[in-house]
Amino acid sequence: MKLYRFDKQNEQNNIWLKRYNDVIRAYENNTLKLVNESSKKTLHHIIPRSVNIMLSNDEHNHIRLPFYEHAMMHYYLWKYDKKYARQLWFIAVYGRKNKLWDFPEGNIEYEQLKQDLRRQ
Repeated sequence: MKLYRFDKQNEQNNIWLKRYNDVIRAYENNTLKLVNESSKKTLHHIIPRSVNIMLSNDEHNHIRLPFYEHAMMHYYLWKYDKKYARQLWFIAVYGRKNKLWDFPEGNIEYEQLKQDLRRQ
């Protein structure tokens, strides 16, 4: 099944958007390398509901990912555009607290996320 891509026209201009869409491509092709394959998979909306609520129930807009990969998808969106800070907040706090995921640059990025949330 062909899945949606997020903001595909700007993909070549932004490394984070490219990484986000690369995960979707790998998922589609069954080549996605998972950190913890046995981890429970959760539903991720490729195009966030905050962008297009009409795609919430569209199967072409859904992928099921383990927690770590799901967190990375939200991380990529936040790095692409700070307006996605809210979508990363819960997954980041939960992931850090339960030692399931952390920011690649640790506390520096965690503090940046908090600042980005205050600006919204």
